[in-house]
Amino acid sequence: ELVELTPALGAYFGTEQGILVVRAPRNDTLELIDGDVILEINRNPIQGMRDYRRLLRQAVELDSVLLLVRRNRNSIFVALKRS
Repeated sequence: ELVELTPALGAYFGTEQGILVVRAPRNDTLELIDGDVILEINRNPIQGMRDYRRLLRQAVELDSVLLLVRRNRNSIFVALKRS
């Protein structure tokens, strides 16, 4: 479950852009957790849901996808690999 950041949510999470992961999938291979903010997909910034959907469609055929994620006010990379 994902939502666009509002200004208040952005201030709380320490970023003005991205998509908030409200409820992460219960999947051990997917390293996202509730409260993560997805900032980039394959080094392309995400301003809102439109960017997120477009970039995800482009990445669907790739063997791996690199996400830049804001977690606990730190930025980390999360690599997703096709199984």
